[in-house]
Amino acid sequence: MLTKIEMQTLEALRKAAVTYARQSEEKDWEQRRYEIAKDAATALLLEYWRDDGAVRKIANRSVKLGNSDSGYGFIARQAAHFADVLTETLKEQQP
Repeated sequence: MLTKIEMQTLEALRKAAVTYARQSEEKDWEQRRYEIAKDAATALLLEYWRDDGAVRKIANRSVKLGNSDSGYGFIARQAAHFADVLTETLKEQQP
């Protein structure tokens, strides 16, 4: 039989393990979000700089409609938004 101190120690270790697991999981999702945003920004920039780039047209229209961001600001916002939506969707589908 465990003593009271041993039981308290085991409980503290269990709580620490749960906390660590949650923090590790959140860090992994944050890292995935960063990687997704980086890849999305790269793809959007490549499209932006194409001669007939649709992203450039959309970004220019956004600026004309009153958004103060440059085309790059538009790309950054869209990449971050895409990463947010995709990571949330992946989290929901996780078992």
